[in-house]
Amino acid sequence: MTIFHVRFALGSREVRATVFGMILAISAGLPVRGQAPSKAREWELHFQRGTQEFQAAQFIEAEKDFREVVRLRPLFAPGYLNLGLTLDSEQKPEESVQMLERAIKLNPNLRGAQLFAGIGEYKRGRYAEASEHLKKAAATSPKDPQAWMWLGVVDLVLGRSQEAAAALDKAAELDPKNVDVMYHRGRAHMELSKNIYENMLKSAPGSWRIHQVLAQSYDEQGNTTQAVLEYNRAIQIVPHEGGLHESLGDDEWELNNLDNARAAYEQETAIDPDNASAIYKLGAILVEQSHPDQAIPLFRRALALKSGMYQANFWLGRAEQAQDLNQEAVNDFLTAASYPGVDASTAETAWYHLAQLYRRLNRKEDERAAMLKFRELRAESDAAKSHRLNEKKNSQLGHEPESTGVQ
Repeated sequence: MTIFHVRFALGSREVRATVFGMILAISAGLPVRGQAPSKAREWELHFQRGTQEFQAAQFIEAEKDFREVVRLRPLFAPGYLNLGLTLDSEQKPEESVQMLERAIKLNPNLRGAQLFAGIGEYKRGRYAEASEHLKKAAATSPKDPQAWMWLGVVDLVLGRSQEAAAALDKAAELDPKNVDVMYHRGRAHMELSKNIYENMLKSAPGSWRIHQVLAQSYDEQGNTTQAVLEYNRAIQIVPHEGGLHESLGDDEWELNNLDNARAAYEQETAIDPDNASAIYKLGAILVEQSHPDQAIPLFRRALALKSGMYQANFWLGRAEQAQDLNQEAVNDFLTAASYPGVDASTAETAWYHLAQLYRRLNRKEDERAAMLKFRELRAESDAAKSHRLNEKKNSQLGHEPESTGVQ
């Protein structure tokens, strides 16, 4: 039985990785439970006792027992591995790495040895050496997400953002719910994007793409006003480029500049008459501006171009409701509310409008059912908002999020 317990610092945040119960094929075998101690060889007793002491966090005692193991069996690689991990827990990183490297020399394929040697070298600031160990760890254990994650972390330190992103993508594929993997993967892709954009700026400093990238960056930051300025700058350079006017319209709509949004969507649909999303958005603005009669043909055209666009059904229902086309509105709201993958906000609002329509149509049972569905979705929405608020508070207080990969 080999035990891994490593404490490592990642920036200012300390993370503990604990893995118990890795079974190694030890040729001599450990004494089975219930076997008389007198029948067990001395090194086996020290190995078993060291394992128990390690699990109990009695690291000084565990170190003594594992030192006895390697003294009695100097060619036994798992003994050096456990000793190295014990020394790491005692905050002795240099000697820990020495023991781990001895284990690797005796058995290059010993599970976990390359990984923890790499982590140890990382802690010592020896990033090139850490990288070599972690590459071998990933090669020998290609299904171990920790090996890929740490390889990505080290690649980031070494300025190899492309390699880091690839390694962390692999870690995410193997352990998609691991919060630490998500965090470092995001960092890697941000760094990779930053490098690409810097190269773009150097290669074509006057390109409209630069303004588009800046606008998208501002959108991600929630700085919609600045994003509008950058989209307008891009449009000044390439006024007939598809997609720019729609993105501008989205931001103007978010800022409630309806006239500007309408003009942007009109320009987009003039450039690309078959842009279904721009067509339905133009219709939505017309509904907002109290022109439902003009909007209805736009929604129908958008749905003809791209069936299954539930947002268009929702806004078509809004327009039909305003025109007293009650049954048509019911049909479109039901389509929007029940569409697979519909977002919670659209579904919730659609059921509210359905309750209003059923009341207008004097369909009491349907009205009660629609209002009940609306209230259920509203309660779920409120609970989700409360959960996000608690997560934000915990983050501000420095509490760690739960992670299935690193405890």
